[in-house]
Amino acid sequence: MSTSIKTSPRTEDRNDPPRARRRALVLTGRSGLGASLERRLESLGVETDRRTDPRRAAQSGREEAYDLLVIDDSFPISIRESVVSAVRERSPGASAVWLSESASVAETVAAMRVGFGDIVALPLRPEEFEQRVGALLVRLDSLQRSSERAAHWRQVCRKLNLARRKADRAAAEARVDLDHAKEETRRQVEEAVVSSEFRTLLRQELDVESMLRTAMEYMLTKTGPTNAAVFLDNGDGRWNLAAYVNYRIPRTSIAAALDRIAEEVCPNVAGQEGILRFSDVGEFVESIGPDGEPLADQEVVAFGCRRDDECLAVAVLFRDRREPFPDSCAGLFDLLRRILADQMSSIVRIHHRAKPQWPEETGGSCDEGDWDIAA
Repeated sequence: MSTSIKTSPRTEDRNDPPRARRRALVLTGRSGLGASLERRLESLGVETDRRTDPRRAAQSGREEAYDLLVIDDSFPISIRESVVSAVRERSPGASAVWLSESASVAETVAAMRVGFGDIVALPLRPEEFEQRVGALLVRLDSLQRSSERAAHWRQVCRKLNLARRKADRAAAEARVDLDHAKEETRRQVEEAVVSSEFRTLLRQELDVESMLRTAMEYMLTKTGPTNAAVFLDNGDGRWNLAAYVNYRIPRTSIAAALDRIAEEVCPNVAGQEGILRFSDVGEFVESIGPDGEPLADQEVVAFGCRRDDECLAVAVLFRDRREPFPDSCAGLFDLLRRILADQMSSIVRIHHRAKPQWPEETGGSCDEGDWDIAA
């Protein structure tokens, strides 16, 4: 009495999760063979779905998942091919076995091309069938594990790529932040240097006109060649020219325009905190009348030098609009005008303290006898 040799479909790894039971689709027109196949497959732990109609078998293959397809030679090669194709649509990794009584070499080659993984001779020998099918299931398990590993590593790669892209974005944002920080630090250092230089120069001047000339000369080293005029309030709301720097327009040629600026422009500029840039010089010229024609081709910038809500001076700078002031000058003007206002305020306080003042009388009378007599 022979004993069946059962080949386990796969050796389970300890850490692998339990797999679902294998399923096989059996298509045979021989009832006795079908029953035998069911018993053999059941002994291998495979659930069997037996069909005798090729069309129903193909429909089942498209609708349900199978690990194994077994077909005997009751059907022509075209039928076998169509059923294999139907099963592979739903279950691409399924193995196929052809049972044949007398397969020729040509038929064997044709079956392999169609997609059969093995050909088992009939009549069926249970031990051989179990070994051959068991080997197919082992290979199927190996392929499935490889597929699962590949899917796992693809998922890992996707996560790593996502993390890398996030890291790249974070690094790019960090570089931008670093560049901004470096630029801000550079700007602050540059402002500190300019502020220190400007304050040192102005503190050496205690005369207003000399201080204004020094201030304008320093400002022009930072802005480039520029015509500049500084106006001071004479105390009754009227503004007078206190200093002028000639680049290309002599003072004598625009004396009338400067007078009109003092009358019409300075009061308006003194009441504003911002820096005014007259990109449309036509409006500026129109505001001061025909005397402003020499400025028609100039770009004009004006600002007040304020301290404690008081405007101590108004500066008007102008140069050919084909050589406009760069945007960076706005920050420079704002920095220098505050320092200029501070120095002017210091000079005014010094001059006030220098004026001789008689003490105001105190209450009560003062008799001659109240004076202290020096010994």
